[in-house]
Amino acid sequence: MQIMNSNTNPSPKKPLVTYLDVVMCLEKEGKQVAAKRFQRSFFTVVETPQFMKDLGLSGERFTIPYGVISRHFDKDACHELSLTEWLILPEAIQHPFAVTQYYNDVHHKNLKGFRIYTIIPKGVGYIVVGVDVKRVNQGKNKPMLVINAITTVFGKEGKITECEVEIYRDEKTNPRQASLLERPNSSQYPFTEDSNCKNTKDS
Repeated sequence: MQIMNSNTNPSPKKPLVTYLDVVMCLEKEGKQVAAKRFQRSFFTVVETPQFMKDLGLSGERFTIPYGVISRHFDKDACHELSLTEWLILPEAIQHPFAVTQYYNDVHHKNLKGFRIYTIIPKGVGYIVVGVDVKRVNQGKNKPMLVINAITTVFGKEGKITECEVEIYRDEKTNPRQASLLERPNSSQYPFTEDSNCKNTKDS
C-alpha cells in the first residue's frame, strides 16, 4: 500500500501527488491511464479535527484510496462528484452536522467504522454525503482513517439503519438536516431541487 501524503516533503524526482491530481487525471485522461498511475495508492485528504478524535476517530488524518475516487466517475450527473465538489470535500469532512458509529450487527457489538454526515452544494440544491471511515495503523503509532465509501443520501424514505448509533450532532443543525438524520435512505440518493435526480439510483 502506497501512501501519498501531502504533508511529506517530496523528492525532486517524485513530485507530490494529491488526491486532486488523481481527480484531474480521471477527468482529462480517463480511468485506464489513472489506474496505471495510481492503483493501490492512498492519498491524504485532510487532518482529523480534535473533536473527532475525542469521539473515537483516532487517526491522525483522513486518507482515500484510488478506488474510492475512481468510483465517482462515469456515473450520472446526480452522483458523480465534480472537481468543485472534490475541492470542498476536505472542509466538509471537518465540519459535519452529524457523526455515527456503524456496526456489523443490530446489537452494536462489532464496530465497523464511522459515518460522517456533511453537506456539499450541488447545482441548485445540495447533497448530503455519508463518508464511511475505518481506522488503520500505518507504521508505528501513526494511525490513519481510510475513507472507504462516499455516498449521497436522500431524506424522504427510510431511516438510519439499526446498525448505526449517532454520537455527534452539531448544535446548529437545521430542520432539513435533522430530517435527513431521522430518515436517510441507504439507496444513495442526492437531496437536490432537480427532479431529474430524485428517482435516479446510484450504482
